[in-house]
This record gives sequence, C-alpha cells and structure tokens, in this order.
Amino acid sequence: VSLVLPDGNTNIIIVNEDKDTLASLRRKINKAPKEKPRRRASTADSVIPGLQFSYESQGTVKPIPREYELLNFKELISHGEIKESLKDDCLVLHLTVVQPVSEELLQKKPQETLRALIRVNICNTQETKEQVLVLRENTPKPHLALLDLTGEEETFLKIRDIEECQVVEPPKIRVSTKSSIEVASFEVDFKDPELMQQFLEVVSSVQSSYEKPTEFQELDIDELNDGKHYSVKKINRYGFKQKRYIWFSKGFSKVDMSFHIANTKYRNHKTYELKHVAHFVKRGKREKKISVEFEEESKQKELQLVFTSVEDLEDFFELTEKMLSFLQETKFQSKNSVIITQQLTEKPSKSLRKYTWLNHLNSIKTSKKTAEQEIFYNVIQLGFISHEKRLLVLDTKFKEISIRTPDYKVVKTLPIPEVFLSFFKEDLRKVKLELSKQVIELVFPSVYMKYHFTSLFHQLRYPKRTKIQTGRIKGQEFNVLASTWNLGSREAPDLLTLEEWLGSAGEHSLVVLSFQECKKSKRVSWLTTLNSFLEEMGFCLLSFNSMWEMFMVVYIKEEWRDCVSELRSLKKPTGIAHIMGNKGGLITSFKVEETSFCFLSCHLAARENRVMQRNQNIKDLVEMKPGRLDIDFTIEFDYTFFIGDMNYRIEEDYNKAVEVFDAKDYSSLWSKDQLTIQKKQNLIMTNFQEAPLNFKPTYRLSKTSSEWSNKRNQTPSWTDRILFKSHKEVQVKQYTALENCLGSDHRPVVGSYQVRVMPWFIPEDLPPVTEDPKFAVIEFKSLSVDFFEAQEVCLAQISFYAPFLQRLPLTPQIEIQDIHHFEFEPSCLPILTIVFPQFNFLYEQRIIASVWFGKQDGKQEVGGQCSIPLSSLMQFCEKRFPKMNYRKSLNTNEGSSVEAFLESGTKVVGKLKANWSYNICSRDEQLRDIEVDEL
Repeated sequence: VSLVLPDGNTNIIIVNEDKDTLASLRRKINKAPKEKPRRRASTADSVIPGLQFSYESQGTVKPIPREYELLNFKELISHGEIKESLKDDCLVLHLTVVQPVSEELLQKKPQETLRALIRVNICNTQETKEQVLVLRENTPKPHLALLDLTGEEETFLKIRDIEECQVVEPPKIRVSTKSSIEVASFEVDFKDPELMQQFLEVVSSVQSSYEKPTEFQELDIDELNDGKHYSVKKINRYGFKQKRYIWFSKGFSKVDMSFHIANTKYRNHKTYELKHVAHFVKRGKREKKISVEFEEESKQKELQLVFTSVEDLEDFFELTEKMLSFLQETKFQSKNSVIITQQLTEKPSKSLRKYTWLNHLNSIKTSKKTAEQEIFYNVIQLGFISHEKRLLVLDTKFKEISIRTPDYKVVKTLPIPEVFLSFFKEDLRKVKLELSKQVIELVFPSVYMKYHFTSLFHQLRYPKRTKIQTGRIKGQEFNVLASTWNLGSREAPDLLTLEEWLGSAGEHSLVVLSFQECKKSKRVSWLTTLNSFLEEMGFCLLSFNSMWEMFMVVYIKEEWRDCVSELRSLKKPTGIAHIMGNKGGLITSFKVEETSFCFLSCHLAARENRVMQRNQNIKDLVEMKPGRLDIDFTIEFDYTFFIGDMNYRIEEDYNKAVEVFDAKDYSSLWSKDQLTIQKKQNLIMTNFQEAPLNFKPTYRLSKTSSEWSNKRNQTPSWTDRILFKSHKEVQVKQYTALENCLGSDHRPVVGSYQVRVMPWFIPEDLPPVTEDPKFAVIEFKSLSVDFFEAQEVCLAQISFYAPFLQRLPLTPQIEIQDIHHFEFEPSCLPILTIVFPQFNFLYEQRIIASVWFGKQDGKQEVGGQCSIPLSSLMQFCEKRFPKMNYRKSLNTNEGSSVEAFLESGTKVVGKLKANWSYNICSRDEQLRDIEVDEL
C-alpha cells in the first residue's frame, strides 16, 4: 500500500491481502510512537485528531466508507472504483484529516451573509478537503473566504473575479475564476441545496451591480465609440495580463491632450496626459509590446502594454505623433526611433517588479528594527491566489518562527521542532516550510539570505547533529550495501539464504536491493520476508519502486531516517516501442544530510549480439531527470549507482571460457567482457567505476547447484553488475557474487561501499543580517572547450550551476569558427559569486558547467556537461594565504588552471579548460561591472 499522508509525503506499507484490513492498518498507525521517523509519527492520532482513508478516482479523491474498513484488501479492491487505484500490485490510498468542527466556527458573524461547512475540490491539484465558506456581501469589496477547520483563512477571492458559477450536480457547483488573476477553478459541495441557492443569488446580485458604472466612472459611450479604440493587454505588477481598451480623447485640444485606458466594460477608467510622458519605448521593429515611462514629477507608474498586432501599434504611434506635433513637444521623431535605450537596460528587470520588497537595502532596513533574539528576513509568501509581502522572524530564544505582515502584525507562529525545510532546485531562493497539516513556500531576497536563515534554523532544529565547522569538513562515515539479483521467478528466500546474502547488512546504514524477473504473484511474499529480516536489524523501508517484473527497495537505518530529504522515484520502459516494461530502469534518488544519492536499477536487452541495443538502453535511461531538468543526474548527484542485470556477455567460446573460469583465472577474460570493451572504446559509461571482477560469472548456472547450465552454448558471463560514479570520496569494501544462493539461473551480486555524508555547513563566524556580507568570487581568466568529434552547430555558450551560487551565470553566445575548439573572450567571462568564502566550505563543493549549442534552425541543445571541483583552487589559495580573515576583502589576482571532461549520455565528448582566481568581496565591491543573465 502506497499511503499518501496529509503532509504530501508517501509511506510504503506491506500488507497481507487475505488477512489485513483498513481497520488493522488504522490500529497499526495509531500505535506508532512519537519518537519514530517523521512519516510514521505524523500519522498518529496523538498528532492528527482524526483519520480518513480515501482513494483516487478520475482525478478526484473520494473517502472510503467506514464499513469497508472491515473487508480484507482482496475484497476491498474488488469494488469498482477502488480497483482503479491499484497500480503494479501497489494500492494508492490517501490519508486525509478529519477534524471535529466546533459550533463556534460555524456561527455566522454580523457582517457575513453566509457561513457554511462545505467540501472543496481544487481542480488543478485534485485536492479535496472540508472547509468553511464565508461570504461577505456588504463590504467595499464583496468577497468569499475559505477557512480551514481551525479557523485560519486559506483562500480569499473577490466576487468580481468570479467568471462563472455553474451547477454541476445539486448541491455541487463549479466556480470558474478569471484567467487574469491566475486562480484555478474549484468545485464546492454545499451538502444543502438551499445553501447553494443562497450562494448563487448573492454572487449574481453582486456581479450585476458591477454592470452599472458608478458616478465617477460614468462615461459618454457615444463619445467613446467615435474615436478609435485599441484592444491591448496591460501587464500589472504581478506579471498578469489584463484585457484593456486604450484610446485618445476625441478631437485635438491643448486642454485635453491625453489618452485613456479602461477595461472591456469601460470601468476603472484612467486618464494619462501626454505632457507627462517621458518616453514611449518599443523593444524591436516587429514587437507588439511597449513601455510608457512618465516624468518623475507626475508620480505615475510605468505602463506596459501589449497590442494585438504590430499594425495597431504603428497606427497608435502615428496618432501620437500628430498630437505631439500639435503640442510642439515631440517626444520622438518616427516609429522606427522608438527603440530600447541603454539607459533602460540598466533598470531592474520588469519581471522582478513584484520582488522590490526583497531589495537588499529594504532587508537591512527591516533587520535594524529587530530585537536582539529576533532575526528578520524580508520574504515573499507564495499563495494560491496571490503572492504577499511578509516578514519571516526567527526567534532564537523561544525557538519559533513567526510570519508577519510588513507592519509587524503576526500572521502565523510555527514552533521550530515541528518544521521541516526543503528546497527547490529550479529556484535557488525558494524554501518550503513543511508542517504536519500545512506547507508554506517562501522566496528570499537572495541565495545568501536563504543560507543565512537555514544555518540558524539547523542550529535550533538539530542541535545534536549540527556543529559549527572550524577545520576541514570530513563528514560522517556512511556504509552502503547494494545488491542485484535476477530471480528467475524464484520463491521468497528462507532464513539461511537471507543470512548468506544479507547477513552483513547490519554493518551498513543504507541497503539498496534490485530485482529482475520476479512474478507479481510472488512480489508480496518477497517484500514481507525482506521487511521482517531487515527491520530486526534496525532498518525501515524508505522507498519501493516497481515496473512489470522489476522492483527496487531501499532501506535505511532508523537513526538516519530523519536526515533524508528530496526523495523521488522514476521509471522508464525500454522494451518494444519503449512501452513494454519487461526491460527498462527504475530510479530512486534522495539526499542524506547534504549528500545526494541516485540509484538506477536496470534490466537491459538480452542476447550476446545486442551490444548496441544495450548501449542505447543506457542512453535512454540516463535521459530520466530526478533532479534539475537541464542537468544529467550522473553529473548532478554526488553518488550514482548503476545496478542490475545489464546482460553484457563474454565474447569467448563456451568450452574455453568454462575451462578458464573453473581454474579461477578470472582476470584473463576481463578483456573479453563486452561492458569493459564498450567503456574502453568510450561508447558508454566511460567515467563509471567498477571493482575488479574477482568472482565467478553470475549467469548461466544451475538453479539447484553451482554447476554451469549450458543453454544454446551461451558463454558464462558477468551479466549482473554494480557500477558507480562518485564526485566525492568512495571506498569499495566488498564486491562479489554469492554462489550458494540457489533457486535461479543467476546469482546475486553484492557490493559494499563506504562513503561520507556531509552536514549542513555553518560558518564559524556567521555575520548578522544587517552587515554587508563577504562573498567568495571566482573570476575566470580564460575559458575554452575542446570537442573530440565535429559539431554541426553555429553558436555556443556555457551555463554554470551550483546550489550555493548567488546567480546562475550564462556566458554570451559566440559564433564557432572551429568545430573542434572554441574559447571565450576574457571580457565576457562570467563571475561566480558564492554565498560563503570559507576554504573549508569550498573544499567540498563543485560547479556544474553545461555547454549549449545553437543550431542553424534556431534550436538549442546541451552538447556536454562536466563537474568542476573547487578543491584544487582552494589548495592553491590555502598555500598562498594560510591565515585568512573572511570578514575582509581579498584580491588574489592569481589564477589556477583546471580541466574537466565533458560528458553526454555517459560518454566523454570533450574537455573544458579554464583558468580562474579566488577573491573575497562584498556586494558593492564586485571586481568588474558586467551584465549577468539568469538562467
């Protein structure tokens, strides 16, 4: 059972479909002690007042009737719609919160028209939950609000922003919202037809009142229709496009030289005098968008308008020229001269207008008003309907977080022990605060501010395992046991086999098991057996992933469970037409502390002569994106393991190979191994490592003994493999096959690896928020790329990524003259600004570079990627400056050379060469002023 918890996490539970029921599962959940890992503890009745099992049908989450909880799971899934939730022998259920609703919460207040308990289904998230609807008609801005069952407001919607209320099935209605506010539509179940009718009457009455213009909006419609009206879209400060009409005043008069803007019903009418306009700015000759800038004394905000066609815009300019020439105050000479100026490019990006609250000076100004134990951060809270300016306050004395309005009014208070943090890889400034019943998304002013807050949060949230780092960060020892076994429809193992196979698992912190050719009817017994055996050693099931007869399970020691984040699973078939899942791969990725792991379990194409097909299978599987969409996971993750039945064979005569293997002269046939050959020829998995194959080939053997099984003279081969790629230290402790684990024509392969898990970095001297911080600045002196094969491209540029970079810089595009080699001019090389300048932090970090190619048809694609460690640069600087004061600026002005292989689809395609220098400076001390584009 895959149980989706109220906080969005998923817990995998193995059940006996003949004996277990939902009622027994409920009892098991209620007995979960508080000190258990977060995902199990958060479902206990001591934390959540009431639990309701639900299932998903046609995009809607529906509750399971209480009487069904007495049925065993086999009987439960025989019920029509519930059976739809069954996927690959895994039943997906939702655990929803059922809270008692107090009478006080449902009591209508004097200023309210309607207050009722309803069930809401948000269409874009398919989330269904009970809420309290509050309708306020007699206010300046009539609106409705949706409250959660604790009385806190979750959604606020003006009635004027409702496009339509459509009765779906009484007493159920669908509320469609206007696209201009980007609010998803939702369905409301009133449970009472009379309440539904009352709601519809109020909404209809309020909306009809908007049809009548008020006195100050009253316009002469006949007068308006005499002049030409242009249909435009006005871009508001949140980036939303609103439909508007724009027109000039009828006739030419010096008294009324102005243009007007109103909505499509000619309400919200505004007038702008031409004498106050400073510039009309057009961004290109065939561009439909213009900006209207006003003189400072007019105190008018800049307008951004998008016309429906270029012809309308040119016509608008012609009329403007006539009016300006009549005034003898020509602001521009012709349409063609209305172009973007250098002055305008230096202005802040309009797409970031909504983040002016996040300005660095505003943040410092706010922080200076704080109490000694309180640290303030200016943030944007991302909401369902709108984004709000907020103050995030970290109270170090009472160990709590409060979210406040800009005028310091408390919106919500969160005890730090109940909060979990997670981050976004696509937007490095975003943070998610996760609670048992709520998720809050925040945007910080900068990556540095996010790291500043997170460092203090970790000290308060995890005082035992969080330490301030003064010397080199060694991390904590972490042992990984990985194993792959093609079961050949074998039955679940007995205790002797488990002891032989997984007896040493207790010495490890993580166990990853990959299986192939396991019949679905036998999968549950396998999972039950593995769970019972490993739980006795202190493991808990972290992840289960399956496809057809393949599955992968990941177990982690209980003491490490709370350190796991960003858990994700993917699958991809590579069988016939890339639809059949008899061959393919499964991915499970996650982070332990600040170290990332990715495990890929695979079953590749069989037969000795299908080498190229196996290579293509691997290329297809590497295209999966468990992390960032623009970076291969083999480059992004610290540790990547490729495990499974890869089906690469030994290219040797059967009898000769058997003779060599019986003599245990394994090394003499390494050169005949297809995978080894493909790696040496740089065709696939070039930079992956594998321990020596000092064990008997795992295929094909007898199911009942250690003897070879000759099937059509198939040469015994090392088909089952474990390869790994590491960007950090790794030590292989064991790599072997287990001959005595019988029952299949394959033998299990086991690998034991010692790695190090790095903690969250907290600098020895973390400066206060009010202080202008010092950053590490890496400046490129030179940057060039060599490709081994000719590239049919005309343009190239390089992007850089690391989670600790203040910005994600991108070099400008350059034209490629030499298809094998190109380099960038020193004047246009980017600067990498890193949040912390400390050597001990940077020693363990790396930068990911992606080389992008632009083709003649205008398409862009990644030509190669590489990981560049900072350790060599730090060693160079540490010798020059053994004693550093990180609070002072430093310009080394000396470069260090670095090289890294570029990869594409696990194949090495080229080499990146650079010379860079390390410096320390503040925000206002940038080494040179260049424009840096954000990805």
